[in-house]
Amino acid sequence: LGKLDVAMANYRHALTVKPDCEEAYLSLGIALCRLGKHAEGRAMYARAQELNPGLEGLDKHWGASLVETGDYAEALPYLDRAADREAPEPAVLLNGAMALMKAGQRSRGLDQLRRLEALGGHDPEVHYLLGTHAMAVGDRARAATHLAQAVQGEGSFLSAQCNLALLDLDAGRAKEAVRRMRPLFRRYPESVQVLVYYALALMEDGDPEEARIKLDRALDAEPMNARVRLAKLRLFVRMGATDPARLDAAFAHLDALRGQELPVAEQWLLWVLGARYY
Repeated sequence: LGKLDVAMANYRHALTVKPDCEEAYLSLGIALCRLGKHAEGRAMYARAQELNPGLEGLDKHWGASLVETGDYAEALPYLDRAADREAPEPAVLLNGAMALMKAGQRSRGLDQLRRLEALGGHDPEVHYLLGTHAMAVGDRARAATHLAQAVQGEGSFLSAQCNLALLDLDAGRAKEAVRRMRPLFRRYPESVQVLVYYALALMEDGDPEEARIKLDRALDAEPMNARVRLAKLRLFVRMGATDPARLDAAFAHLDALRGQELPVAEQWLLWVLGARYY
């Protein structure tokens, strides 16, 4: 995994030398969450919090992880503290806006979004945040414009490319999505995010068996990841899960999801039904 792989090895080594290093726990948590391993990442955040409840950056990253998995109400206290204690960074503002609107506080959320729009400029990270919001509200053209700028940033490159692949899929350009995701898979073969989005592209491009292989790998890494399970369920539906074995496997995924707080559930369930890609 290149830089992330080396970074995580360094953080783990640092913790063997200094087990009470809160900064190493935070950094390791950030790296894990970037790979989609939110449960492991939050465990690192929790350990960092035990060592230093006021650690700079902890609330911001913990809140971002909760937003990513759809736990909006739980994310709000972390993001509110981050906004109060630190300078208002773009990521904090957007995650706060999303959490507020999803939690039913639309007016406050729109205020945060206006503040973010004002920061705009040429910052790729800001463009990524604005692009993901545009996708969430169905503004494809604005999303594509912002994400095209976001791929210029090191931190936003991977997620921006994945979201551009979703735009390709939603527009019926499956081959374009595969071409976009293939080099990302070669570069980040263990990334759950890349595995899921590449599998969806392969699925739409008529290669369900290769899609299944990618999703199985993602499921091995994150057995309770709702996005992976819903993508796998979509694969069963697309393949025509008519024989008993496939039906049993499909229902097993539904059973595993029961009672979970699904990440952006309304969007991902639409994927399963084949309605749209974001």
